[in-house]
Amino acid sequence: MRPGLEAKRLVLKVGSAVLAGPQGLEQGVMQEIARQVLALRQEGREVVLVSSG
Repeated sequence: MRPGLEAKRLVLKVGSAVLAGPQGLEQGVMQEIARQVLALRQEGREVVLVSSG
């Protein structure tokens, strides 16, 4: 578990401007979010991912 992060369930809100650029979906950003969500899941945390767009 990461120091200072005690929550079992995390809600991540990612704005559409983060996920999409002028050329469409930002694949690198999507991959990084997926990598971080995977790491949190491997720590035993529940993750809810919400997008505004």
